[in-house]
Amino acid sequence: MTVMEVLPHLVHVGALFYVICFLFRDQFYLRLFAILGDAVYTAYFFSLAVPPFWAIFYALLNVAINIVMMVLILNDRRQSNLDDRDMLLYQSFGGMTPGDFRRVKNAGTWHTAEADTLLTTEAQATDQLHFILSGTVDISKAARTIPIEGRHFIGEIAYLQKAPASATVVAKPGCVYMTWSHEALASLSRRHDSLRQSLGSILSNDLANKGARA
Repeated sequence: MTVMEVLPHLVHVGALFYVICFLFRDQFYLRLFAILGDAVYTAYFFSLAVPPFWAIFYALLNVAINIVMMVLILNDRRQSNLDDRDMLLYQSFGGMTPGDFRRVKNAGTWHTAEADTLLTTEAQATDQLHFILSGTVDISKAARTIPIEGRHFIGEIAYLQKAPASATVVAKPGCVYMTWSHEALASLSRRHDSLRQSLGSILSNDLANKGARA
């Protein structure tokens, strides 16, 4: 079969690539096969006696857009530029993409408590969410105080339920933690749906783990 005999069938190959692309949930591979489909369509259009240049233009435009989006997807997935402290935080945020994690990290502020530091007060409103990376916090509720170590959130109930703090929490000297304002996290969640879903899942899991330990 000669090249000229093959060219008329390229339209079917392009359509097949488009069918395959919609089989992928991963946006990178979906866009990759969409590019292949547009590339084959472009070759097919050029094989015609009078090529429809408007169709070629839109096919090439789709290719360019998908290439740009693939670059953004790859950039969103890379884990570079994380120091040891950031990497420990990222590992604690299981299920969050590197891109969403960088957005969350950049919206927060690292702290190291030099003395007893009040994070929340029981029954009082708070506009901050904290994550304890290392060190100890004292959690006081109903006249009972419990020291807790390890990686966990402070203020997640107030953030999730828009309610007052459920306990008084004091970070002890040497405690390393990150703090976010509710406003900053809400703004990120409105702009990035995947971030909103993964952060909600992480906070819910943290809350469930605390309930299981109680």
